Amino acid sequence: MTGRPLDEDHVLGIGGASLSLLGQTIRERVGSALDLGCGCGTQALYLATHCGRVVATDLSARAGALTQFNAALNGAPIDVRVGSLFEPVSGESFDLIVSNPPFVITPDTVRAGAGFHEYRDGGMQRDELVGALIRSAPDHLAPGGTLQILANWEIPAGADPDGHWSPRVEDWLSGLGVDAWVVQRDALDPAQYAEMWIRDSGGHRMSHEAFERGYAAWLRDFTAAGVGAIGMGFLAVRRPEPGEGERAPGGPDQGAGGGQWLPGGGRAAFDLALEGRAPRGVDVAWALRSLRAPRTWDLVLTRAPDVREERHYVPGSPDPCLLVLHQGAGLGRSVPVSPAVSAVVGASDGALTVGQIVAAVAALTDREADDVWEEARAPLAELIRWGFLTF
Repeated sequence: MTGRPLDEDHVLGIGGASLSLLGQTIRERVGSALDLGCGCGTQALYLATHCGRVVATDLSARAGALTQFNAALNGAPIDVRVGSLFEPVSGESFDLIVSNPPFVITPDTVRAGAGFHEYRDGGMQRDELVGALIRSAPDHLAPGGTLQILANWEIPAGADPDGHWSPRVEDWLSGLGVDAWVVQRDALDPAQYAEMWIRDSGGHRMSHEAFERGYAAWLRDFTAAGVGAIGMGFLAVRRPEPGEGERAPGGPDQGAGGGQWLPGGGRAAFDLALEGRAPRGVDVAWALRSLRAPRTWDLVLTRAPDVREERHYVPGSPDPCLLVLHQGAGLGRSVPVSPAVSAVVGASDGALTVGQIVAAVAALTDREADDVWEEARAPLAELIRWGFLTF
């Protein structure tokens, strides 16, 4: 529009990240909500439709003014405050916190030039702003409250960005006593990441020399820090009700929703969003709830009505060599499963417990029930979390 790169105090309108967060926000009616890093107020306006009290904060005074303006235009009673992170709401707690924060990992050498923008750069080192926000959030969540945040995180060089991407996020969650569903929707190498954010702020309007200087500065910074990739995704974090955060009886792996126990209590599940549809608010709420499901073998599961099975055969063979479960609604995932898992899912019609079904499958296949359970436990936990099965 202006023919030049963005100003430092530029405030974004409704973009792809805004729409992503809007779609996955849990829209249950609650008493209070906080939009942290409100920008032009998009998230806050939607929160005002189902939350009794809405506070919106931003470090940018210009963002706060735009949010006030948009709230007035829409007749929305939003309390707008200017300040850093949780400082404007010190001592307050909320049932729901949403944040599309300035999570971009920006080198100091780039900030010193023309590379600083309030809407995306929180001014902290590396990915520490997201970590600081997550670690402070439980103090501002009411019991049973939820934080939903878009985030970037660093993945060390040499680590598989698809298979070993979560340790940084696990460190942020450790000791908080919260449940969390973390989804990495993409991972970029440093060169892709640098080019994307340079262009995002109008880099195509720069001179060739300025673009190259900025690009080289980003790459030097990531190389010096030992960063091999940058994960991009979201976290849904829930503060358990009193007494709910304790480890379930019977050991560390009894939660039906899968995942793992975190140091200090709470469960977390880490998923890759490689296919299917973006999660909606109802999907996020279900994933968090599934982490606290009772012990799996006591559960009575019901297969979702949209689940279908695809079978592949070698010509002439009576047994399938590949089974794939497809989800017509929900997250729209397609998941390869073993014959034992397929049998348990097929028999999950709400009439029998998982333990009873596993025993029957073991008898039909001449196997030990413990072996069938060991094979099916982890896949069933994921199928529950993704909505193939309900309890």
